Amino acid sequence: KTHLSTDRLMLKDGKKIRLVKESDVLCLIAEGDFVRVRLQNGEDILDWTSLNDFEERLSKNRFLRIHRSAIVWLDAIEEIEIVGHGKMELRLSDESIHTVSKS
Repeated sequence: KTHLSTDRLMLKDGKKIRLVKESDVLCLIAEGDFVRVRLQNGEDILDWTSLNDFEERLSKNRFLRIHRSAIVWLDAIEEIEIVGHGKMELRLSDESIHTVSKS
């Protein structure tokens, strides 16, 4: 599993297992059969754990699933923009833009 304690994740990074604090995670993006875990320092770790599994294990008061393929750290949200009829985009602290799904 990917969970070690309430505030640390075990991430499979190639042949290594990385122990990462939840507070170091900026966002998680599903990409095919793996999840790209973007850290606050800009580093990406690819993990074969499903986004659903991460969603169950991450702190609900720190992270939000904004799309079927994305989870973001709430404190990283810097701006919310309405870009169309009922459509929103979030800008995170790393300047990345993420679409918010209606569901």
